[in-house]
Amino acid sequence: MAQPLENTDSHNDVNWFEDWFDEDYLKLYSNRDEGEAEIAVKNALRLAPCLAKGKILDLGCGTGRHLCALRQVNRDAFGIDLSKTMLGHAKEKLSGNLIRADMRYLPIAASSLDGACLWFTPFGYFSREANAALLQSLARVIKQGGALLIDFFNSNYLLSTFEAQEQIEMGGALIKINRVVNGERIDKRIKITKDDYERDIIESVQLYSPGELEKLICDSGFRFVKCWGNYQGDEFDINKSKRFISLWKRL
Repeated sequence: MAQPLENTDSHNDVNWFEDWFDEDYLKLYSNRDEGEAEIAVKNALRLAPCLAKGKILDLGCGTGRHLCALRQVNRDAFGIDLSKTMLGHAKEKLSGNLIRADMRYLPIAASSLDGACLWFTPFGYFSREANAALLQSLARVIKQGGALLIDFFNSNYLLSTFEAQEQIEMGGALIKINRVVNGERIDKRIKITKDDYERDIIESVQLYSPGELEKLICDSGFRFVKCWGNYQGDEFDINKSKRFISLWKRL
């Protein structure tokens, strides 16, 4: 098993998320489909039935795969995303229930939400300070007693099973992926080559251990309720679970 590389490059692509979530992203992550989302939401509703009613925000909703599943039982659920491409796909199924906005500047009134969900790691894109500010913003817009669900990778598992390099052939394109630990962040550098087309992308997410994330959310005005370790709703194991999916109550 390859060990995580330490990257000493001082360059920080802080706004990588503004350009990456487009058609190339959807092709690369085509395995993250509606079927996976339906399983995740079904089990989340079993473990957190409070999400089945009230005004629930899917923050970073992307193409709306989780939002579609949630709206089957909660017609008040809606989504926010920054990507025009993602929202363009989502509008085919969810027109009228979407807002284009930067999650750092939520266009939502204080104490107006019954809850919020952040599926498939839309948290951790920013600096530690900005990530904390996002949680404080969510505390502002979620009513007292409201719910917060955060789906984040389990950094303990990720680092223990780390693959520094990966190469994929997909649709005639060659995709080379290099993963590095860059200080307190995990960076994924992606190079896509197809005929005369070439593109370099970076994904960069803050590394939080489950304990660090718990403290950060608690300090933002939430109380821990429960957690699970995958989209099937199985018990969380800090060494074996790929995901750290946690449910919180607004104090």
